[in-house]
Amino acid sequence: MNSKSATEMSTKELMAHFGLEGNGPRSVFLQLHESILGRGALPAGTKELIALAVCITGHREDALEDHVERAKSSGASKEAILEVIGEAILMGGHAALPFGFEAAKTLKGI
Repeated sequence: MNSKSATEMSTKELMAHFGLEGNGPRSVFLQLHESILGRGALPAGTKELIALAVCITGHREDALEDHVERAKSSGASKEAILEVIGEAILMGGHAALPFGFEAAKTLKGI
């Protein structure tokens, strides 16, 4: 079997790889979200910590609280979440700072 990289695969091939059906962009994105976060070699909590770091470095304020809450409900400790926030700020530079602070604000309830 000829193995293709993700950049060589068509959208249809990528959708089939992840078991997605084409019902519009939002539907496909939500299916992908559940498919990726719901299975695989990494535990759900680890995936949520990665998602949180990506939200901080990618300036996705709209998703910060959701991924902090998902990380908490997946068993991540306050210390682990704060460590990821710090690492994301370090890797994202000055522009990631306000997003890291916003993520940290959601931890007051822990």
